[in-house]
Amino acid sequence: MVMKKKVLHVIDTSGAGGAETVFSNLAAGLDITKFNSIGLIKSGGWLKRNLQKEGVEFYERDCKGSFNLKYLWYLVALIRHEKVDLIHSHLLGSNLYACIAGAITRRPVIATFHGKVDVSDTERLLGLKLFIISAFAKKIVFVSDSLQEYILGLFRFSRKKTEVVLNGVALPKLCKSKQRAKEIFGFKSDRIVLGTLGNIRPAKNYRNFILAVKALHDKGVSVEAVIAGDGENALQAELEGLVLECGLKGVVRFLGFVDDTGTYLSAIDIFVISSSSEGLPLSLIQAMMVELNIVATRCGVEEFIADGEEGLIVENDNPEALAKGIVKAM
Repeated sequence: MVMKKKVLHVIDTSGAGGAETVFSNLAAGLDITKFNSIGLIKSGGWLKRNLQKEGVEFYERDCKGSFNLKYLWYLVALIRHEKVDLIHSHLLGSNLYACIAGAITRRPVIATFHGKVDVSDTERLLGLKLFIISAFAKKIVFVSDSLQEYILGLFRFSRKKTEVVLNGVALPKLCKSKQRAKEIFGFKSDRIVLGTLGNIRPAKNYRNFILAVKALHDKGVSVEAVIAGDGENALQAELEGLVLECGLKGVVRFLGFVDDTGTYLSAIDIFVISSSSEGLPLSLIQAMMVELNIVATRCGVEEFIADGEEGLIVENDNPEALAKGIVKAM
């Protein structure tokens, strides 16, 4: 009889996002004849509900604070209690805690980075944190070549330890009728719908998107713009204020979190990425799968889009350039 390996998946977030989706898919998708998965997540939120739906055992613990010793000792105790064989962590904070806990318990750690926002320039003691991850991780995974090169530019990880593993996602189930899909979301049938997909965070640079829509509106180009993603925060309030300031009420809409990605992608005409930085967003993979017209900023995704063939790449943080790209894609 083959003994199953127990894998502990660790992440310090709980909302809906690309890293969280990859986390959930990995925890639920490992071969159950060879592995037992358990998770350690922040309390509550979309991730908890998704793990429950998938039948994945998990623990909840918040690791808020610059360095939470209680969380570290909890993680060490959990590894020992569950007799964990391998730890797979995601994002900088969890990578750091997992590597220290792995060193204490002598368990191998796979540390995964999902985007440049993992290693912000404002992060305190970034060099020390990356040094600890480098010293104690068995493998360090990046979701794109450009992300690997970026982080290696910040810290010289051993190339033997690093690996690029591209994100994967299931093909979304599309709505058979675009007209019906537009009706479901309340989109106007006589307008071209510009759609984004991603939680409202600074790196998504939705300000750039809104100002590009204003540039189109000022030139008499009739479009409807929708931002799909969780965003009940101060940034969304700020962006909603910008929409009013630009006279775009009724033109730009915030949909909140969209669970039915397939129907949403069926309803839009042009998929827009306005980000300042990205790793490999799952939404881009899905948009490419369903052959949507794509306009994206030069934010890291150009590694995956052949400009002029699979989509259009425009200058970063330049609303006029983004607006011109959108017109070209119409």
